[in-house]
Amino acid sequence: MTDSLDAEAVLLVGDRGPLADRVATLLSARPYLVIRLGEEVPVRIDVEMICSMLDSVAAVLLPDDLTAEDAGRIRERAREASGRPPVILYTGDPAVVADYQARGLDVLASPFSASYLAHLLDRGRSGKEAELARALGNYQRELQAGAHVQQNLLPTEPAPNGWRVSVRSEPARTVSGDFHDTFPLLGGRRFGFVVADVSGKGVSAGLYVALIRGLLRRLVQDGANRTAVHEMLEHFHGEQPVADETVPRRFAPGEPQLLEAVRTVNAYLAESRSGSYFATLFAGALNPETGAVSYVNAGHPPGLLLGADGSVRRLDATGPVVGLVSGADFETKTLTIEPGETLLLYTDGITEARSIYGNLVGEPALIRVLQDSHGDPERLWPQIRSLVLDQTDGRFRDDVTAMVLQRTRRG
Repeated sequence: MTDSLDAEAVLLVGDRGPLADRVATLLSARPYLVIRLGEEVPVRIDVEMICSMLDSVAAVLLPDDLTAEDAGRIRERAREASGRPPVILYTGDPAVVADYQARGLDVLASPFSASYLAHLLDRGRSGKEAELARALGNYQRELQAGAHVQQNLLPTEPAPNGWRVSVRSEPARTVSGDFHDTFPLLGGRRFGFVVADVSGKGVSAGLYVALIRGLLRRLVQDGANRTAVHEMLEHFHGEQPVADETVPRRFAPGEPQLLEAVRTVNAYLAESRSGSYFATLFAGALNPETGAVSYVNAGHPPGLLLGADGSVRRLDATGPVVGLVSGADFETKTLTIEPGETLLLYTDGITEARSIYGNLVGEPALIRVLQDSHGDPERLWPQIRSLVLDQTDGRFRDDVTAMVLQRTRRG
């Protein structure tokens, strides 16, 4: 018996008498709060009244003048409700113990043993704790499986020659709502990259992470037509997505695959019956030889381009978040990353990290860290991590992701 049981209530049924008094004394010494039913005035034991109290007590002790059938009813109701409390009969006639036990009832027989009473109470509690532990274990295994799936989805594309690419992420929970990806485009002539943040956290957000990541990869890499995308989504959801005539069935000649991919993902998320989730994302296509980048920023925090001279350029949004409005307008923008320059992409778990006093990390603090590290990926992430944890008393309250692309020399 542990201190955590202090002041738990035990329902002791039966009018005043030596047996009930002895049980009450043992219970109070544990200690328990003893509720005696029928103590002052002998009453007919009401099974339904006892059952109505099962959710409020840690155990029920019944006298042996209660029929075994009624005791069995009370025990079954306790099991149906939550697996507890334990239902125990107490008796002054040791000869009836075997009969009660044969009916599956716990029995406390005179002379009462304090240790045996504690054993019966603890067994009922440990049984419930074991049930909760099994449920918790199953849930944790599901979370770990989800996290394992996410780990397997992490990109393995090596950085192009003349570039350093580094991505770090810290989930607020086991499964993250942030995601990042890198992948080859046009037979390796382009380097694709994405950083995104799905609304919410945990397993449900993680499912959307898998959906959006798969859609973007399929569309950007393969230039898949609308019919092929429908087929993939139908397999994923077991349902046919709503058609969207505003999106061309095939990529228009010369239209960037990147832009069309974002438009198609947005249209599907906005019109499907998948729920109210949405996402911010920054997706780009890099020419490693020239440093030219085409990008779409869909409601995501601004990308930060650190120049060789320490100046910082913000890459603001080129469209809204994906998943809210089907016909939303997106556009691509371009820039060139010169040798010695660094592009930092991140999720708002960094800049919106909030102290208990409501203070935010904010973009200016992140820019200072970027400048202080000179964009060095190995130095930048530890500083970002410390920036967030110092603000939030040592724990991540939101998913945090940072991607660094640094051009070290001309291609």
